[in-house]
Amino acid sequence: MKRHTAFWTAIAVVGAAILFGGGHLGGGLLLLFALMHSGQLGWRAVLLTLVTLVCWAGLWQLSLPSASFAEARSGQASVLVYPSRLKVNGDLLTGRVQDTESEKMVWWQYKLSSAVEKQSLLAQNQPFIISGLVERSALTSRRNPGTFDFQQFAHYQYHIHTRWQMTGGTIQTTPTPSWRTWFSFVGERWRQVLRRRIDTLPPHLRIYVQGLLLGGQDHSVLAKTLQADQTKLGIIHLWSLSGMQVMLLGTALLCLLSIGRCPYEVARYVVIGLLLAYGLLTDWPTGVTRSVAMFGLAHGLPARWSLGPLDRMGVVFIWWSLGRPLGVLLLGNILSFFLAFCLYYAPAKFWRQSLWINLLSLPFVVYFQYQWSPFTLLLNIALIPLFNFVVFPLVFLVTILALIGMPGWRMLEIGLTGLDQHLAWWAQLPGAVWTIGMIPGMMLGVLIICSLLIAFVPRWRLAALGVFGTLLVGLTIWRQWPLQDRVAFIDVGQGDSSLVIARGSGPRVLIDTGGQLQFTRPKWQTRYYSPPIDYHVLPVLRYWGIGRLDAVFISHQDADHMGNLGDLLQQVAVNQIFVPSGMQEHEGLCAAVTRARQKPAVIPLTAGQNVTIRGMTFYVVHPFQAGSGTNEDSLVVQTQLQHHNLLWLGDLDTAGEERIMQHFSLTADIIKLGHHGSKTSTGDALLQALKPQIGIISAGQNNRYHHPAPTTVERLRHNQVTALNTAEQGYIEYVAPIFGEPYWHTMRQWRQKQWMLKHYSKN
Repeated sequence: MKRHTAFWTAIAVVGAAILFGGGHLGGGLLLLFALMHSGQLGWRAVLLTLVTLVCWAGLWQLSLPSASFAEARSGQASVLVYPSRLKVNGDLLTGRVQDTESEKMVWWQYKLSSAVEKQSLLAQNQPFIISGLVERSALTSRRNPGTFDFQQFAHYQYHIHTRWQMTGGTIQTTPTPSWRTWFSFVGERWRQVLRRRIDTLPPHLRIYVQGLLLGGQDHSVLAKTLQADQTKLGIIHLWSLSGMQVMLLGTALLCLLSIGRCPYEVARYVVIGLLLAYGLLTDWPTGVTRSVAMFGLAHGLPARWSLGPLDRMGVVFIWWSLGRPLGVLLLGNILSFFLAFCLYYAPAKFWRQSLWINLLSLPFVVYFQYQWSPFTLLLNIALIPLFNFVVFPLVFLVTILALIGMPGWRMLEIGLTGLDQHLAWWAQLPGAVWTIGMIPGMMLGVLIICSLLIAFVPRWRLAALGVFGTLLVGLTIWRQWPLQDRVAFIDVGQGDSSLVIARGSGPRVLIDTGGQLQFTRPKWQTRYYSPPIDYHVLPVLRYWGIGRLDAVFISHQDADHMGNLGDLLQQVAVNQIFVPSGMQEHEGLCAAVTRARQKPAVIPLTAGQNVTIRGMTFYVVHPFQAGSGTNEDSLVVQTQLQHHNLLWLGDLDTAGEERIMQHFSLTADIIKLGHHGSKTSTGDALLQALKPQIGIISAGQNNRYHHPAPTTVERLRHNQVTALNTAEQGYIEYVAPIFGEPYWHTMRQWRQKQWMLKHYSKN
């Protein structure tokens, strides 16, 4: 292939994926851009592109889940389990397994019944079959914008559409592998032998071996902490088994065989065979698959069939995308191919190469992670050679020593610990992370086109750089000075948290932070997770480009309302915290404030006070006297956006509501129901006085308290109040544009807008 025919075909597939994935204009522009370049290469190039697109689109359609996957049902089933694909967290096993009947992959959750059963399952060192009663259901989609969409990831990466929850399983004898599964069984046995050796290594070294050699993840608390710091700094890719390291390994093996006077014609096939075995050992992550395939095309083809680097990449990408047509839209997969492209085409000088790589990968990083670190370029320049030529070889050597039972890792563990501590220091520096927010699909497509122009068309380079920079600056300004008011009722499970974003230079305010009650469990059952705020509130803040909050209102002391405050203050700068009068000395509140990266002012409030923040006023209507921060002391605030009033009731009971009505004449178009819809709150008298259009219920799915209470739901229906429940709808949002009528929509029906009625109310 000449003049990069396969490469432009691969770019067309990326454009089609963005188009199919919802970025209609951006994907369409990129697809048109690729087709125009193919057209310049002749009709054969156009034909190859069109045939590839038709095949890819057909496979995309076949990969989509059918309606039958959404049916919840139970029954006996057996699954084939590869131990290396499981994650153990307390009394819960999760991972992808294979249904022995249909041979399809499913997401498996197994609840362990005892410490003995846990030990028995963890002792398995080869694939096994387990049978039991399973509850089948569809994977759930994300419940807040900006959060990790596991349903999408499982669909795109593994073609998994269902979750099987199993209890009381029975392990059967190890199955006899068929000719199709023999290699997978052998690879699993190798992985288990290596895993047991790696488990004896100290913690930092173990994490590096898992990431750099096996292409997997360590699920320890330390590993999650390190991953969070690396993600902030934009260098998480360095801890993954990359194509560059596999290519270095292949090149090193060729050199060793050459030194041993092995002819190149023989050595290349020996090395390809070893790399295939290595891929089997790592269970074929995307980076390894790409690099082994490209090494094979570079060294395994006859000279007359040789391809240039970009066409080799194009052929590998086309082959890979036909096997995983949905996987084209995942950040890790995109960066694996895109960064490899940068390495082949970027300038030879290392610092200029790093500059190009960071610049060209910026659209993808921001599109998926909503933030970027200005330290990324500097750290990549320093760390890429360190990892490729020092850390990777040393980790590889130490792993070999561990396999044969020899020591030699102590100094390396000290060095890696020091490196991780320095990176943690960098991640905590002021300005280490710039929160940019969500990029529209159209803008992503334009930014990618600019990247390609920068790389391929020198005469357009300056113009493309200008458009590239203008778009990113414009996006930042748009996020910092939005053209609409927005109130988000975040789905935090069984808890409360609302985000208020006023248009223009208005404030960013959080009302309650959510949180979880902690229950004591035996050690073998204890599950370890990242702070809950990492799964809901923080992603929503990043999605809307918020790196600092003007204020946080805490309604009262309960963990489901303020339990995440300490974690929030540790990661987000907050100017002021408002609490009900008497709660300012609360032990939990004081402990949370001591963790703040920037100490906020704590201000107690009582009824009748007004709080004005950057031109927006919050009216306090409860409590009337100092208390200890119980439900009865809940801070109740009201504000107005355009012509609609919003009221947050905390966990106030009906007695407190009556006191409010005795002292204030209120109306409200939107109310956040008290106490998650409990029967003790949001009484008929309040509803009749306020006459709200919408009642927001913040409750968790299948919560143990059975919120909302049926009597509360009936009250809302009787008073003609539209009830929206985060347990059913997920994230709920009210939007008041500067031009046009206010509306609300939910995560479940994101594109469906429900218009608000005009309601000119007075305080």
